[in-house]
Amino acid sequence: MKKRRREVQVVVDGADFPWETNSQSSKPKPKGALHPPSSGAPSLPPSSLSSDEVQKYKKFATKISSNDDFNKMFKEVQTKGQQQFTGYAKKLYKEEDYEKKTGKKLKRQSVPRNILAGMIKKQAGKEEKAERIAREAGIVTAKKKKGKRKSYSEASRKDSQVAGPAPNIGFMSGGMFKVNK
Repeated sequence: MKKRRREVQVVVDGADFPWETNSQSSKPKPKGALHPPSSGAPSLPPSSLSSDEVQKYKKFATKISSNDDFNKMFKEVQTKGQQQFTGYAKKLYKEEDYEKKTGKKLKRQSVPRNILAGMIKKQAGKEEKAERIAREAGIVTAKKKKGKRKSYSEASRKDSQVAGPAPNIGFMSGGMFKVNK
């Protein structure tokens, strides 16, 4: 069974527009149907309106412009407020702002390896201190999992820098790597 399509009414007469009252049509206006034209910004009300309708129109038009004022004010307060951010909150705000403007996430800044090693060492010291304090206080904690951590020693870094293909894969010839079949 087919769905019946709704009929579309084409508006030609001025009486169907709430801000025009000088038409001969006897259609009753819907309650509270005084709206400005849909062109965006409210225009001046037609001169054919009564003073009561003009007041309603002006009230509606100021409501629209006050919403714009509110949005401007909200953005201004937000940008002024972001100047008070420090540390992580400032970083988060910058990331969100960048994502709003570009649609992409901000790339994370890389940390140099020697600084990263220091950060890891400091964090390990903090964890060790917290464990020691908990042990002395008699708090039972979970057993620490024994696992290998990647070392940042000079030797391990040298080993990771040794790069290149295994000798049985192919050979270099004229600046190009030829792979054995």
